[in-house]
Amino acid sequence: VGKTERPCLVADRLNDLLRRNCLGGHPLREARRLFGRASVAHSRESILGRVMLAATPIMGMARIVRLIPRNFAATTNSGTRWVAEVGPRHWRCDFEDEIMYPEIIQGTIKATGEMAHVTGLQVRWMMRGPKHF
Repeated sequence: VGKTERPCLVADRLNDLLRRNCLGGHPLREARRLFGRASVAHSRESILGRVMLAATPIMGMARIVRLIPRNFAATTNSGTRWVAEVGPRHWRCDFEDEIMYPEIIQGTIKATGEMAHVTGLQVRWMMRGPKHF
């Protein structure tokens, strides 16, 4: 309730159009990661983005990762997400019925980690089923 609807096909077509026009010299997956990183950077330039992301540098990656399901749910009407800590500095995030490309999410998480001054951050994903990574 209160969230704007963003049909999957429209969002994916827009992402693909921007990728081709702005990042056409990069391989598809890398361009999508760069698109995700750029979306975080552009968010930081807006007034709302500055307010929302102001605490990120002092939060630490553990808290940032725990908030991933809530933050993604706040902006989309679809998908189920959960996070579990599987070891020190090692988390598993599951995205099911997600409308965004996994590489875009990978790029946003990586960019957020850089804002939190996390060194050596590795973000990997693998398909677990249709629309589940």
